Amino acid sequence: MSIRSACWHRHGDQVSIDLSSDAEPWNRYVAELVRTGVRRAVWWQFGEAALVLVVHGDPIPSPPTSMALHVVPVGWVSDRRPTPPKKMPPLDLSWSWADVVALADVTQIDG
Repeated sequence: MSIRSACWHRHGDQVSIDLSSDAEPWNRYVAELVRTGVRRAVWWQFGEAALVLVVHGDPIPSPPTSMALHVVPVGWVSDRRPTPPKKMPPLDLSWSWADVVALADVTQIDG
């Protein structure tokens, strides 16, 4: 079962984040999604958190080049309950697989 199917089954329809070029990003998280080239982002609410499915790649019908799953405060994606800008930390969502491998090497416990 895919992440999208599992979330839909448990939490209902997804909510899309507007990433179009004419949309003004209304918070740092959305602006960072746009800056890093996300082509599609949808989310579901889990209590006070949002599960955000992020897809990178050329526009559809091209296949995605990478996907990520972000768990963020719901105020980062909800325009009904937005996080005040002063409470949102600086963000940098750009990363590479080498960054992930390096982090795994650093956090690996010996023994």
